[in-house]
Amino acid sequence: MPARLALGCARQTGSGRASTPELPSRYRRSLTLMRWPWSSASDNQDDRPIIFPTNSVQRGPGVHNNQRVHRFLTLTIIDQAVSSVSNFLLAVIIAHYNNATNLGYYALVFTTYALVIGVSRSLTSDCLLTRSSIPNQSARREQGGYLFALIISSAVSLVILGASVGMSGSLQILFLTLACTLPFMAVQDYSRYIGISRHKPNYAIKLDIAWLVLFILSVVILHALGLVAVTWLFGAWAAAGAIIGAATARPHLVLSGTLGRLRYWMANERSVGLRFSIQFMLNSGVSQACIYFLAVIVSVQAVGWIKLAQLALGPIAVIVTGAQSALIASGHQRWQSGPRALIRFISLAGIGMAGSALLWTILVYLMPLKVGSSLLGSAWPEARHLVLWIGIGLVLGNFAAAAAAGLRAMRAAREGLLLALAMVPVTILTCLGGAAIYGAKGFAIGTTISYFVLAILGSYVFFRSTHVKSPDPT
Repeated sequence: MPARLALGCARQTGSGRASTPELPSRYRRSLTLMRWPWSSASDNQDDRPIIFPTNSVQRGPGVHNNQRVHRFLTLTIIDQAVSSVSNFLLAVIIAHYNNATNLGYYALVFTTYALVIGVSRSLTSDCLLTRSSIPNQSARREQGGYLFALIISSAVSLVILGASVGMSGSLQILFLTLACTLPFMAVQDYSRYIGISRHKPNYAIKLDIAWLVLFILSVVILHALGLVAVTWLFGAWAAAGAIIGAATARPHLVLSGTLGRLRYWMANERSVGLRFSIQFMLNSGVSQACIYFLAVIVSVQAVGWIKLAQLALGPIAVIVTGAQSALIASGHQRWQSGPRALIRFISLAGIGMAGSALLWTILVYLMPLKVGSSLLGSAWPEARHLVLWIGIGLVLGNFAAAAAAGLRAMRAAREGLLLALAMVPVTILTCLGGAAIYGAKGFAIGTTISYFVLAILGSYVFFRSTHVKSPDPT
């Protein structure tokens, strides 16, 4: 090539600014066939001028997208960690100051809370996460979901309030407390997912930090007064969450046009939300509901041992829950790029979560007995025998959780519902059958077997769905 072309000298225009060098057609044709790293296929046109690179390094859009995804995943996991620290702290304090029976009472009321919040998330939050953020639609969708979450949780609170009339003692006080605070805690949880759906998990982190700080202050005051019974501790936790939930009404609760927002939500999300909620109740809901039957078949004390073993594995379960929330939103974006991107993303996430769960299970099981008893109370020796089986179930459950997140990222509610229906008899047979034969340990073994079956079926349904469904741009 002649030296005058290799130098790439630019001509000066009338404005004094350098213009792109004009090349003879024989050289321009050969140079346009070159693919620069930052160019796309459409950039290689014969009639487009060549712009020579400068000393600055330009990075492809994929690098920045990966950085955003990693940051989003990290912040969402941090949010879930902060959210679960208050739950974990509450359970540890109750286990430390109360016996296995009171811990069993707490397990029953917290299981009820988890079921209601899970249904509320399925009906509202998960639908929000699987929608693209279109400015003129997202505000109406967020406000309609907020109203729907408030209505659903209020209706369930009335049912809990009526059921608590037939109870007595500490159990009655716990359920009365839950009934009074549940609607506010439900909208606090939904508000977190508004931030996650906007890909701004900092907002969710702020809400959870506020709940945690209020709860810690309440515990300090209660401890100074010597009020460490399970009813006081749970009341402090629920009241802190209710206060933060009430504070979210100002930015998210719009009373004008309430019926119109509810109609908009129902018209767009009713079908998917109902399938998501039924799927949750048939899957996670059935396994959690087995806790109630465990109290009847074995004892409330056995429920306390199961809860304490799950509590010891709580930190890694926090990471898994946070990752699953992020997987739905991030997976939905990958799904828009094609099935292969989603399959690779979900597969790597499942392997990573399962490996983390296995490592934590080993560490907890090898922890000295005295250390565990000093941290988790007198019921730890009995609960330690269950940790290994529950931990293996958690490892297998991570594969199932990743597959479930992938299905929701595709909005494959029908496939997820069919999977949940198939798992109902398996879960009931393994969990309750194991409890009837071998008590609390049989229940733990049965849970592990059900997660094994769920991991296999869930992975199969996920991979099959990626080949029969196509991305929805809306």
